[in-house]
Amino acid sequence: MIIELLKHITTSTPEYVKKMGYLREVIAIEHRFKRCKKEWKEHLELSKQTILDSLFLCTHNKRVVILGSGFLLDLPLRELSNTFEEVVLVDILHMPSVREAVSIFSNVVLITSDITGLAEKLYISRPKPEGSLPQSEPFLPYCDDDCSLVISLNILSQLPIIPSHYLMNDLKWKESEKLLCWSNQIMLDHYKALNHLKIPVCLISDYEMVYIDKRGNEIDRQITVPFLAKAKPYNQWRWNIAPIGIESRKYAVELIVSAFLLEKDKKTVR
Repeated sequence: MIIELLKHITTSTPEYVKKMGYLREVIAIEHRFKRCKKEWKEHLELSKQTILDSLFLCTHNKRVVILGSGFLLDLPLRELSNTFEEVVLVDILHMPSVREAVSIFSNVVLITSDITGLAEKLYISRPKPEGSLPQSEPFLPYCDDDCSLVISLNILSQLPIIPSHYLMNDLKWKESEKLLCWSNQIMLDHYKALNHLKIPVCLISDYEMVYIDKRGNEIDRQITVPFLAKAKPYNQWRWNIAPIGIESRKYAVELIVSAFLLEKDKKTVR
């Protein structure tokens, strides 16, 4: 806990990133990975392999853009660096360990940005409970004609979580149908922005959360991305994100993850 606290204090970020909880969440993810390496291994490897599979969509190898690069755990960075002239990693913050890791690659670029275009507006406006909420303005940097492939990497379901928690925990909003619809729209806006691109897209995201008791029985199931629930994926797997003892002594949490390849011009999910 002391190490995590020191990281939170010493890591330099914009005010809204720290105050809204983005930095705290990133540090928590790093800590959870260290505790769950064995359980996360299959998910991370399948994410990497799916990205490598998606390379057949490319008609040239100029640039690949990764949205939600995180700690690079689920990203075959070396292979991408060897394949493309430029690799662009986009996230709301890049921890010092990530900056150090990418420093050995001369063609890797870090872009620090909120891809929803929403968080800072929300922090500044501080909407009162049941008032109007700012809408997302998806930001997909470097996704132009020189881009060969865009990867949305295990980020879609996460986009509304911290903004929603900020509203409820800091601004005293209550969980409601309005807030749920707003959260779903943030995810849908990101998906639509990807779908409008005239370049290939690899989308990897969970769409369902499953709770498993000590006996291996399913005790609850929740949809995380409604509009992906019935879509046919290129690949699909389970991610044991929180074994028993991580979130609860009574249950484990698994995510159902799907990977979609959105082809150039057609933009059909496959």
